[in-house]
Amino acid sequence: MQSPLDFWKSQSLNSKRFLLICLVLSFVMHAITAIYSYGFYLFDEHYQIIEFAWMKLGHSNLKNMAWEYQSMSRPTLQPWIAIVIFKVLGMTNPFKMAFVLRLITSILGFASLIPFCLLGMQWNKNELLRKVFPFLLATLPIIAFVHARFSSEGFGCIFLLWGICFLLISYTLEIKNKSAKVYMYLFLAGASFAVAFVCRIQIALAFPGIFIWAYFIDKLQFKKIVIIGVAMLFVILLSAILDRLYYGIWVNSLWLYFKINFIDGKANSFGKLPFFFYFKEIISKLGFIWGWLFILTMLIGWIRKPLNIFTLAFVPYFIFHCFFGHKEIRFLFPMVCIIPLFIVFAFDGIKNFNFNSLPKGVKIAGWLMLIFYIFSDIVWISDTCFSPARIEFYAYKYLDEYRNVPLTIVSLYDEEWPYGPDDHMNMDFYKQRNLITKYHKPDETQLRQIADTSKFPVYLYCTANEVTPPSVLLKSGVPYFLEYKSLPDWVLTIKSWHIIDLQPVVLVYRVGGKSI
Repeated sequence: MQSPLDFWKSQSLNSKRFLLICLVLSFVMHAITAIYSYGFYLFDEHYQIIEFAWMKLGHSNLKNMAWEYQSMSRPTLQPWIAIVIFKVLGMTNPFKMAFVLRLITSILGFASLIPFCLLGMQWNKNELLRKVFPFLLATLPIIAFVHARFSSEGFGCIFLLWGICFLLISYTLEIKNKSAKVYMYLFLAGASFAVAFVCRIQIALAFPGIFIWAYFIDKLQFKKIVIIGVAMLFVILLSAILDRLYYGIWVNSLWLYFKINFIDGKANSFGKLPFFFYFKEIISKLGFIWGWLFILTMLIGWIRKPLNIFTLAFVPYFIFHCFFGHKEIRFLFPMVCIIPLFIVFAFDGIKNFNFNSLPKGVKIAGWLMLIFYIFSDIVWISDTCFSPARIEFYAYKYLDEYRNVPLTIVSLYDEEWPYGPDDHMNMDFYKQRNLITKYHKPDETQLRQIADTSKFPVYLYCTANEVTPPSVLLKSGVPYFLEYKSLPDWVLTIKSWHIIDLQPVVLVYRVGGKSI
């Protein structure tokens, strides 16, 4: 195996051009996702990371903190990263602050794909598969989506991949007798593994397979494995110091996380699902054809390359999560980058495969599948751009323009985050500092009373399948003006065709006569 740089130099001009095209495609995918996926911050990365940082900065309410805060079972490495970034940049707009976090993880994730691509291509001897792998790596939208999340799963995905790449690079340098660089990359591998582990403890399930590959297959000397261990210990000790600074006492958050969730059964208290949940979920999310094709190619890829470092690392990780009771699709996010590798591994046995020599019907089917794949990518990107995971974030983001103005806010959305009652775990990070009053799903009489008595401008937000005022607003008889809609007219036109299943449009109305 060659180092990524040596492999790049050995490629023909046409291959380099193709790889650069894939690099641009990957960059575009990461940029789009980083810019538009702000709604995804209502997942665990908000409550266990961003809100932790916001609390340490003196802004968040203790009642709004997740249970991990009181139990001190959350490592604080990522919250401290967020704290430093917020302080250094001196930013006050929460949406811009969250964007910076997404941008950082997207850059780290995008950068990790470059050495992974140049290393992974060397396991495929077929020229067509050598093109399929970087193309899938660049265009599978789930990869950019995971990279745009400042979450434990996102960091686990990125730094575990970095760690394996550093380990493989050290292997290539060992062949060239570059001892000094070998030790450096081994240390970087250990540090990356530790960051992944601290952020997502379940990443430890990948380490036995990595050790088996390094010691028994790569024949890595024990003293070099010790270097990896020393680097890991250094990062874990640093994490312990950060926990001490955050919680105010010495605490082993890694052990508490493991004990509470796996020994005491806290994780399973959130619900158990059957063994085949992930298979069903993949088929549900990707559709029957893509779902089964994905599952079969992954399984075949694992079988064809049982001693590959990625197989040894991720198969135990996947099997554990299938058997463990509490399941969420995000638990598999650390695996997403290796999906293209195992897809091409599934076809690795076809060493002399030549697309041009296939029958005409097969070639047509291949081109149709490529077109269908590109169309699916476009649908995903459209959904990411115009339908964030929590669509009410459109309203929050628009209302944040009035952050320095006292407002009365009325929500017709089913859930009232971040403007919920004070005894409810909501989102201090996104709350307006000058928010005076808030109302949740009033009837027409109550809405009229709010508009008549409020001393401050009244803003109402809701969701709808088309741009029509809600019935409660019409029945109230109060004057109103549509100030904001989350989707542009051309998207609403496409939405009316029912071709793309976009989420409802978010609308913000100014209600009554008072204005800013």
